[in-house]
Amino acid sequence: MMLWYLFSLIFIVYLQLDINKLNYLCLLINNNVNRVFLFCFYLGIIHQVNYFLPMLKSKGIIMLKKEMAQKLNEQLNLEFYSANLYLQMSAWCSDKGFEGAAAFLKKHSQEEMQHMERLFEYLSGTGSMPILGTITAPPVDFTSLADVFKLTYEHEQLITTQINELAHVAMTTHDYSTFNFLQWYVAEQHEEEKLFKSILDKLALVGNSGNSLFFVDKDLKTMAAQGYTSA
Repeated sequence: MMLWYLFSLIFIVYLQLDINKLNYLCLLINNNVNRVFLFCFYLGIIHQVNYFLPMLKSKGIIMLKKEMAQKLNEQLNLEFYSANLYLQMSAWCSDKGFEGAAAFLKKHSQEEMQHMERLFEYLSGTGSMPILGTITAPPVDFTSLADVFKLTYEHEQLITTQINELAHVAMTTHDYSTFNFLQWYVAEQHEEEKLFKSILDKLALVGNSGNSLFFVDKDLKTMAAQGYTSA
């Protein structure tokens, strides 16, 4: 019996799962009812799998592992916090008369929301539920403009660490689709850190002089207008 099952499967593959060739199969097996039933069963099951699998793939319904989905959701919420943090910093800068820094950080807040939405779409597109958790309130008071950008630089370093950890988990668990997806974030974080470090270095050079801060703020306003707030 096992040999017959094997023989039937070979014929199914040979005939390329074509339902229309069922009559030919019936002739080959001398109208044996049980064997006809088996052939119909094999053909029906495999035909349905081959029909629905491309549809699932086209819709991106390839489930992520639970651990990876959880980590991506954590990153999604961290990006959401980043957007709130930079928007709050923008409000502080505006209140202190640093209009250029305010525009720069507001623009950067919008970009962080785009980072969050990119993760949202990836999770949704791979059959996982994006989960928005409780977002911690960002700090409200800062001692100086240099303090603001020191905190932004440290925060970007934190994000880089988290992205690298995500990429490591994706690689070690052979989730190459997610690993490839995360490469955009890896490159983005390199540019983010470089940008904020350059602003922080410039502020360290000029100190707290009002005239010098005016020109730094003017540069930040130009950068915001040109869209140069990240890569």
